[in-house]
Amino acid sequence: MISTFGIKRSLSPRELARAIGASESSVKRWIDAGRLPARRTSGGHRRIELMPALRFLRETGRGLDNASLLGLSSVSEQEVDDPGRLAERVFRLLCAGNGEELSRVLLTALVTRAMEPAALFDGPLRSAMARIGRHWEEGHQSIYIEHRATQILLRVMDQIDALCEPPSDELVAVGGSIDGDQSALPTRMAAAVLASEGIHSVNLGTDTPATAFLEAAEQIRPQLVWISVSYVSDVARQSEDLTRVVEQLAERGISSILGGREVHRLRIPVESKAHLGRNMQELAAVAHQLRTAAEDSFGETTRQRLRPAASDRELQ
Repeated sequence: MISTFGIKRSLSPRELARAIGASESSVKRWIDAGRLPARRTSGGHRRIELMPALRFLRETGRGLDNASLLGLSSVSEQEVDDPGRLAERVFRLLCAGNGEELSRVLLTALVTRAMEPAALFDGPLRSAMARIGRHWEEGHQSIYIEHRATQILLRVMDQIDALCEPPSDELVAVGGSIDGDQSALPTRMAAAVLASEGIHSVNLGTDTPATAFLEAAEQIRPQLVWISVSYVSDVARQSEDLTRVVEQLAERGISSILGGREVHRLRIPVESKAHLGRNMQELAAVAHQLRTAAEDSFGETTRQRLRPAASDRELQ
């Protein structure tokens, strides 16, 4: 179940219309046209679930006139122009354990496209978590602050996953953290970045044996395999194992990308077919190239399925 903290779970057409500065009749037309998912109550009234509504706003590029009506929080222009300001806000909310407000802030930034997931993860979230880590190491705060912050972000990731869920599964990626790596956040973030680029992601989670990536690729037939490397326990063995993995994936025509804070410790041959990414924005770039190539291959029909039609932006 998606954890929404204190955010509203469902909306009436009037509530959504007021939040985005549209007419109630327009919202009802979007529902009746099948562009905005909704359900009917026993009394025949339309109800719109929060996450499908937010996905609709994100995909069609609609703004938020009043974020608070959706239970969200505003993100200032200063925070958008200077990610350091947003990082400071994220840091303070994590230190305070205020997951509810943090969720509101991050969802607002993503819904309004003030920041894409990759930039959010590489910038404000990475900066805030690094700062928390330094603080407890220096004795300023207890380690429980970092553990609590991680758990809060994992709950927020449930919402980001729901928000970024791609409209189709034409493109699929499989990935996870290498064996011995218990870091859950990086691979969750990688899956969300891929989803935001229109790629359906199957996250194998933490501590994934090298052979599992190959087994998953054999069964699922993805276009891309991502491998998260936040902790390396055996440089020689894991370098050899992962070199074999990326070479076998390449033989099957499957792209692969390795990234994470300790990926530089692995000795992957330069001539290997794997991408070595330094951050989430490089992962997003690889995903974008993959999607562009697929669109060129699939043609206009698939292109319309993979991203919102222009007419969505013109709905009034």
